[in-house]
Amino acid sequence: MILPLIMLAGDLDGTRYTVNPLVDPLLLLELFVIDAARKPMGEAAASFLDHLKREVERVHRAGRALTARARSGNTDAA
Repeated sequence: MILPLIMLAGDLDGTRYTVNPLVDPLLLLELFVIDAARKPMGEAAASFLDHLKREVERVHRAGRALTARARSGNTDAA
């Protein structure tokens, strides 16, 4: 399967799946927050967005580490 790493956020330690990043070409996943221009974001939505940002940052750091290991030829788990 080819999936965005965020789909495997619960298994970044590699206990359930083996994750092999596609290192060439570099692929990007861009996420956007889109909300109504005339309605401010509610408290629950803002809290969810904050949590999502932290989770994406965590997965991004793990993905960069996986990619660095793959580029160096080291496929051992961290």
